[in-house]
Amino acid sequence: MVVLGYVKDSPLINEWLKDLRKLINDADYWISSGSLEHWFNSIEFSLINGGYTIWGQRLGIEDLVRFFGEEVRRSWSRRSSVQRPFIINYVNRKPLINVFYVSGIGVIGAGLITYLIIDTHNLFWEEELKNEQVIFPLRWIMRVLWLHKSVIENLNKPREWRGETIEDIPTRSGLQHVTKFLI
Repeated sequence: MVVLGYVKDSPLINEWLKDLRKLINDADYWISSGSLEHWFNSIEFSLINGGYTIWGQRLGIEDLVRFFGEEVRRSWSRRSSVQRPFIINYVNRKPLINVFYVSGIGVIGAGLITYLIIDTHNLFWEEELKNEQVIFPLRWIMRVLWLHKSVIENLNKPREWRGETIEDIPTRSGLQHVTKFLI
């Protein structure tokens, strides 16, 4: 398992966290949908890393090459249409909040994205370990802002986790941009 170790304070992130109401109103929202097993790996990671968790986007390495290459600049492929505003808003220092959605359970948490990482070398999720290859190379580290009460009470028992149901939430697998305010 990857361990972050020491995470330095960020003046910008600390400023955002001073006024949570302003953060909630100013943030760009994203939903990360995934399986219970993947979210268990990520929540477990947050316990080891002082409340910071990790999530990733399924992309082939060739998709990453195209994403950062000239081909994408000329033809905005469907595949990059989700990642492009995600990365651009991050680079432009807009606060990004990622809502944690577990397939079949609902919303179990939310986190403020603090790092974007391209990692084609380190295996993290059980699926990657089993297949011996990176499947989710576009990754982000988040400071956990909220976890559902059932998650907090059952950290090591994911089958006991329950989530919130939110109308009109995109529940397809992977990363989804939320353009309509949900809260």
